[in-house]
Amino acid sequence: ANAARMKEGASRLVMPEVPEDIFVSAVTEAVNINRDFVPDYASGGSLYIRPLLFASGPMLPLKVTDQFSFVVSVTPVGNYFHGNSAGVSAAVVD
Repeated sequence: ANAARMKEGASRLVMPEVPEDIFVSAVTEAVNINRDFVPDYASGGSLYIRPLLFASGPMLPLKVTDQFSFVVSVTPVGNYFHGNSAGVSAAVVD
């Protein structure tokens, strides 16, 4: 689902689509390389995974570029609601 969502977003932004096999391979490799940093299950933490596709070609004026970069960033994160199972209040405004 995530690979398809990135592919759809890239298409809408006139960016090259990242093939699903490359997407899955990159995410898998990023997680495997950082396996030692995955928080213990009991801690309530997790490994935040963020695939990014961005224009990276040289450009001064606002114009379409032909150079893009695909990266996968992973970061261990703690439990945002540690000791508070109530969660947060939020308002959704249309």
